[in-house]
Amino acid sequence: MRDGDNGLSLCHHVDAGNVADVQELTKALERILQMLDRSPMEGSTVTFVFDKGTAALDNTLLLEQAGVGWISALPWNQAPAEFREREVEKLPLGSSEQPGVHAVAEPALVHGQEYLCVLKYSAAFAREQLHSLTTSLTKVLPSWRRLSRDLAKPGCRSPETQIRHQIQRWLSSSAFLEDLIPWQLDSQNGRLAVRLQPWRLPKPADACY
Repeated sequence: MRDGDNGLSLCHHVDAGNVADVQELTKALERILQMLDRSPMEGSTVTFVFDKGTAALDNTLLLEQAGVGWISALPWNQAPAEFREREVEKLPLGSSEQPGVHAVAEPALVHGQEYLCVLKYSAAFAREQLHSLTTSLTKVLPSWRRLSRDLAKPGCRSPETQIRHQIQRWLSSSAFLEDLIPWQLDSQNGRLAVRLQPWRLPKPADACY
């Protein structure tokens, strides 16, 4: 927590590394509200800023009840449908100080209430995401090939549940891999075989907000 005028740290807390942000917010909010109760600061003058890991309906309700200001990024699947359908080319272009940035701010319904929502597209960030996706594919696809060869070996008896768990672990190692690599597990002559279907790289509107 920082002072808005000078950026001085007012309090901090080191969280356990194995606790999801969406769960940690409840404890963090409780600690900060207790600190505010002991200080001359009004809750209405405080603005919380979160990344998308904390976004959830329960947390939104807690923040509303706390009476504090807050700004949060949203996972793409929680963003308003009208935002997800926007074409990048039709978004207003930003200033010359931020080349390649398009953005629009409009009220929209999120978690059952209307909030001011900002939709932003950055060409530079899109390139970074595309590079990240390409790197993830380069790492994962050799594992698929090895799995296919292992399943084709005589006497292979890998349990289906174990194979599915392994594949899901690969796909969850990076965002959007599950969308990029459609797959199915077939049984051929009593043997399991992994079949990969053609994938497509996402359009900027799919991934880069």
